[in-house]
Amino acid sequence: MSWLVQGETCAVFVEPLQGEGGINTAHSEFLQGLRDLCDEAGALLVFDEVQCGLGRTGKLWAWEHFGVQPDMMTLAKPLAGELGCQVETKNMTQATSTVPS
Repeated sequence: MSWLVQGETCAVFVEPLQGEGGINTAHSEFLQGLRDLCDEAGALLVFDEVQCGLGRTGKLWAWEHFGVQPDMMTLAKPLAGELGCQVETKNMTQATSTVPS
């Protein structure tokens, strides 16, 4: 994946489980590969769990089926209809709340 360039790519968004047009599930190896590439490039891995999060797959978060933890998740429908939300890791929160001097 030569498009993932250190210093130029800030984030990669992916749906771990797609529900539109059938059920399309990502493979664990694919998601782990993205995790490794993002870590190497210093980019965030963001999972779109708008349709599959908050218990809709039998686990609280769809990523738990794959064992690959994202830096951030996007949520909406599972919370309250169209209410938008993001959930992020502690490291992500610390990084984004630091104001440069």
